[in-house]
Amino acid sequence: MEKIIKIGLSVLLLVCLLKMPYEYYQIVSFTALIVFVSLAYQANLQGFKYKTMIFAILAILFQPFLR
Repeated sequence: MEKIIKIGLSVLLLVCLLKMPYEYYQIVSFTALIVFVSLAYQANLQGFKYKTMIFAILAILFQPFLR
């Protein structure tokens, strides 16, 4: 399941390279935040400290609230 989520998010982020409406980028940003937070939580439960740090930094990078 985790692999499918990562592939789906990768596809969403690759589509961002095309010219899309602004709302699409907002949806991708919010979706990326949710996915990265959940991946960081799962990595933390499994004891992967570096993965947890990387996913947390990506969640902060993609957060849609402060621009």
